[in-house]
Amino acid sequence: LSKAVSAIVKVDNSNTSTPNFDIIRTDEKLNRIVVKKTAKLHILFKRFLRVGIANREIVECDISRITQHLVILLESFCFQLAFLDNFDIKGSKQLVANYLESLRLVDSHHFVVS
Repeated sequence: LSKAVSAIVKVDNSNTSTPNFDIIRTDEKLNRIVVKKTAKLHILFKRFLRVGIANREIVECDISRITQHLVILLESFCFQLAFLDNFDIKGSKQLVANYLESLRLVDSHHFVVS
């Protein structure tokens, strides 16, 4: 996201002799906001995974790795939602549901384990 905004800044500045610092400041502010919110999501997902493992609802797994997968999926969906006209919300929800279902303890097959 930061690279995309930086590219916009470069394009916006291409027709002027001085850079548009308002856009650059917005880029830095946006980057800080995204990092802060993403960190909170990591904490939340890790907490949910730990509770699920403790309650024997999901398999023992690499919590950091699964959390990273979930955040990547979410970031991808946000990008697609923002920029693609043909974004499939229903299919995206189904993908996340299938991924989470693969972590259930009762399943005999798992796609992602520690």
